[in-house]
Amino acid sequence: MQVVEQRKFVMVEADENHNKLWIVTLFDTDLARTEWGRVGKALQSKDFPRVGRSFMASKIREKEGKGYKEFHNAANGRPVAATPANLEELAVTQIAGDNRQLADLIHYLAQKNRHSILGRTTMTYSDTTGLFSTPLGVVGQFGMDRANILLADLRRSVNAGRQDEREFTRLVEEYLTLIPQDVGRKLEPARFLPDLDAIKKQRDILDALQASLDTLARGRVPTAERVWDIEFEEMGADEVRRVRQFYHTLSMGYEIS
Repeated sequence: MQVVEQRKFVMVEADENHNKLWIVTLFDTDLARTEWGRVGKALQSKDFPRVGRSFMASKIREKEGKGYKEFHNAANGRPVAATPANLEELAVTQIAGDNRQLADLIHYLAQKNRHSILGRTTMTYSDTTGLFSTPLGVVGQFGMDRANILLADLRRSVNAGRQDEREFTRLVEEYLTLIPQDVGRKLEPARFLPDLDAIKKQRDILDALQASLDTLARGRVPTAERVWDIEFEEMGADEVRRVRQFYHTLSMGYEIS
């Protein structure tokens, strides 16, 4: 069976503890499949044979009437193609060249960045495509633009200690509709964004999602296209010792004059 169309919807309501998704997929056999559940959790599904597009449209109207909002998906239901020349591999080629140690360092830093983002969210990363995505897919540009505005408003509210206000809850609900993620068994806006460190984590997520969206929009990056223009100069032994001492001192909590 081939997918003809797929639509994804989200409902986020803190008062009702809703952080739910609903997906409907239409196949070329006129079979419609619905999937539903809590964002970031295993989904249930049901198939409806030979019902066609009219059934799909009817179910969408029903869900929208209950408060579900459509997810702004960059791929619009299409499979995401692989990116043969992703930025990590380009960095290795254009920066490291034949330097194996530098190539290993680039891979290490890229892996640490992925772990930093994935370790605290239900975002996913594909080694095949080189893309970060939410549990519902890569967010489209409209959703990204709006999410950035909302996060700025949320930062001001957190900075002012206004997490108990209804407006803060409304902002969190809209933000999670645009950037779906697992918030646990209970959606509590003040626990989701308790401080500026939590805001920073969301900022990192948005940056990673924007990079993925840019990769999709750009398509395959030609390996001949110069992305980095960096020159390296080998350090002498004295300079290496000075840098090591600098970071050792920092790690001990001492100030550097």
